[in-house]
Amino acid sequence: LAIPMQLRVGGRPLALEREALATALPVATGRVLVLVHGLCMNDLQWRRDGHDHGAALARDLHFTPLYLHYNSGLHISINGGGFAALLERLMDAWPVPVDELVIAGHSMGGLVARSACEAARRARLRWPRRLTKLVFLGTPHHGAALERAGNRVDLLAAVSPYTRPFARLGRLRSAGIQDLRHGNLLDADW
Repeated sequence: LAIPMQLRVGGRPLALEREALATALPVATGRVLVLVHGLCMNDLQWRRDGHDHGAALARDLHFTPLYLHYNSGLHISINGGGFAALLERLMDAWPVPVDELVIAGHSMGGLVARSACEAARRARLRWPRRLTKLVFLGTPHHGAALERAGNRVDLLAAVSPYTRPFARLGRLRSAGIQDLRHGNLLDADW
């Protein structure tokens, strides 16, 4: 279950070295689109019924699409920090000059993208200077109602000694899911 964070194309990881990227992406453009999946999803789920959202944007708007694959069970802040560092490496290794970087995040992926922007700002990384747009699709910026409801059920179940074991089971939700309750982007230490 320890999914390593990586940028992928066609379900295959990219080596973030200039020559490797030039070989893997022979028609790379200076317009880079990174698609960030949501909770319990993966980089291949940007496809539906034969339609690939990244490929369509590449065709229509001349972007080079990349897909982030990450462990959505980790804290959003951990994924955001890792994503920020990965984007810095990507910009340094991109085979052509990058004119524009766009990030599209679905659900939790939007929170991970926002967290990456904050991590980059704090670390004074260079890639945000190329970021022109952040696109959010169903991102719970103010928290996810379903996670808040799950937390309430846990609190109610903890009241009775008969249902207390169920409350303990409910608290086994991942850190990433628990971060969704309030739309947390940052680690408590930030």
